[in-house]
Amino acid sequence: MARHQACLSLYRRGRGLGEEGDNGIEIDWALFERHDAFADTPIARIYPQLAVRYPDARFILTVRDPERWLTSFADQFATGGLDPFSARLHRDLYGTDSFDRERCLSAFQRHTDQVRTHFAACPGALLEMDIGAGDDWGPLCRFLNLREPKQPFPRRFSKSERRETLGYRLRQALSRRLPRRH
Repeated sequence: MARHQACLSLYRRGRGLGEEGDNGIEIDWALFERHDAFADTPIARIYPQLAVRYPDARFILTVRDPERWLTSFADQFATGGLDPFSARLHRDLYGTDSFDRERCLSAFQRHTDQVRTHFAACPGALLEMDIGAGDDWGPLCRFLNLREPKQPFPRRFSKSERRETLGYRLRQALSRRLPRRH
C-alpha cells in the first residue's frame, strides 16, 4: 500500500484530527502491523499514541527554516488549491484550507515544539533531521543502526521537481478553468 493510501485509510476511519487528547482519530492498529514505517500527515498527529503502542520505535522529526517552509507551503495553495483529502487535513491541522501565513506558521512551530517536548524524556527515540541543511544518510542510518546505502540520499520534491509532476500540471490546468471556492 502506498504511503498516501495508508494515510487516507487511517484518516477515513477517524473523526478528524482535532486538539483533543486522543487527537480526535480512531486508530486502525492493524494498518501499523502491516508496515515498517509511516510518514507525513495524519501520522505526525498521532506520534504520542504510536510511542505508547511501540515503546521501542524510533521517530524522525524533519525540521526546516520556518520561512522556507512557509514559502514552499504557500506554493501548494498557489498551484490551484488542494484536493478534498488534503483540504480536510489542512482544516484539521491549520484551522484553514487556504493559506493563512500566521495560522500556518503557528501550527508549524507548535507541532515542532510539541514533538520535542514529548520526546525530551526519551533519549534515543527522536532524531531531528534538516535535509535542506544537508542532513543525509549518515545521521539517519546511525539512528536506525543501518548501513549507509551507496546511492545518493533522495532529495525529492523540490519546487522545480514538484512542478514536473502530473498532479501539479493537472491542478494548474484546472485552476485556469474552474472558479475558486472559498
